[in-house]
Amino acid sequence: MSSAMPGDQKRKIAADCWMKGNQALAKGNFDYAIEMYRKAVQLGPDNLSFRQSLRGAEYRKYDDNKSGAKLAGVRLTGTRNTIRKLRGKKEWPAMDQAAEEGLMLNPWDAQLNADVGEACYNLGYSEVAEFSYERAVESDKENKGFLQSLMEINEERGNYKKAIECAKRLTQLEPNNGKLRAQLTGLEAKQVMDRGGYEGAKSTQQVRRNAYDDYRPATDKHVPDTVAGPGVSLEQDLRRAIRKSPTEKGNYVKLAEYFGKQKEFDKAGDVLKEALDATGGDVNIREFFEDNDLANYRYQIELAKSVTAADEAGQKRIATLKRELLLREIEVFSSRIERYPNDARFKYELGKRHMQTKEYTKAIPLLQQATVDQRRAASCQVLLAKCFLAERQPKLARAQLERAVEKLNPHDEPETYCEAHYILARLCEDAGDRDDAEHHYGEVLSVDYSYKDARERLEKLQGGDGKAARA
Repeated sequence: MSSAMPGDQKRKIAADCWMKGNQALAKGNFDYAIEMYRKAVQLGPDNLSFRQSLRGAEYRKYDDNKSGAKLAGVRLTGTRNTIRKLRGKKEWPAMDQAAEEGLMLNPWDAQLNADVGEACYNLGYSEVAEFSYERAVESDKENKGFLQSLMEINEERGNYKKAIECAKRLTQLEPNNGKLRAQLTGLEAKQVMDRGGYEGAKSTQQVRRNAYDDYRPATDKHVPDTVAGPGVSLEQDLRRAIRKSPTEKGNYVKLAEYFGKQKEFDKAGDVLKEALDATGGDVNIREFFEDNDLANYRYQIELAKSVTAADEAGQKRIATLKRELLLREIEVFSSRIERYPNDARFKYELGKRHMQTKEYTKAIPLLQQATVDQRRAASCQVLLAKCFLAERQPKLARAQLERAVEKLNPHDEPETYCEAHYILARLCEDAGDRDDAEHHYGEVLSVDYSYKDARERLEKLQGGDGKAARA
């Protein structure tokens, strides 16, 4: 791929490759999945999801044997020499890709995972670096160099709990190392300051207010913000980074994710609005903004349920929020379909939302198109059957269900399995097909003996009165 390719185009192609990788993985085509994930990583080397998907596919290809391909150690000699030369020249992108090529032979190789981590750290891809060093430590638990690097990355990212875990493991490996004990003590102090707000406090009283601030209602958080030095506050570090490079999207996304983890979705939305303005409406940022908006609605619904669900006003509030969420989801999924017309997942989700609003004529074509995704084909056909029943087309509904039950597995999808066979049994009853109705009720009862009135209906059919019970 040309390095001169525009960023948006690279991201679009990378996302398409990742989706193709997901589809191939679902079909057990591991080699093609790995090829697609590799292309996604090459185009989006800072994307953690791409790396995680690639490593997962590589693990599955080798049936999680922890050793990779046969004679991998011998075959990797040339790769290690190449990486050594690239490290000496500080050619980090090339070193990253060389290490990834090696991991295709043995994704558990501790040194190669560490090589990816080192290259990505130097490129500023701290999330990928952390992930890679974690894989290295998993494969070589007593490697002090890997643990030290992982500790330092977590410290820089403000993940003090993880950094402390690394430091404790290091002190166990070297109990007489005073420098390591001092590092552990320093990390524990930083964790306390980060949680308690001690850094920058001008008085003991202010320290006390900051330390208990997380336990106060929002209206009681009256302590003014203080400017923390580098490494003390992840939020302020990211805001400084944004001011320094206002068009760099990654810092906005990290800050929004930080607020999202704190359930401060409004703040995350404000950050993403800034990012949209700074990047001229970047497509990926817009999708982050939309996803944050949906997460905010869902969180507000959960809050309303926990606080006001018992009274009538609370119920109305919850119903209103659910309606607003549904309309927003329809808006978001409609725009995603325009953006990704070949992605069956969004058509499936939008079809379900149109069913909720009883717009069955809108739902039907979307669900029909979504059946191309074999992972959801049976579920789509069951939903289509419900749509056809709502449209008073029982023959079309029955045809969809007959195709669906051939694909459904009672162990993997027991609820959908029972529902499909139950509706099909009712349709058979209506059509006077007594034997078929008995068969489908039997399938329901073999999975869930108390499912609706299936047992009573089957017993009535077997009563010998010669007439099929009307649904």
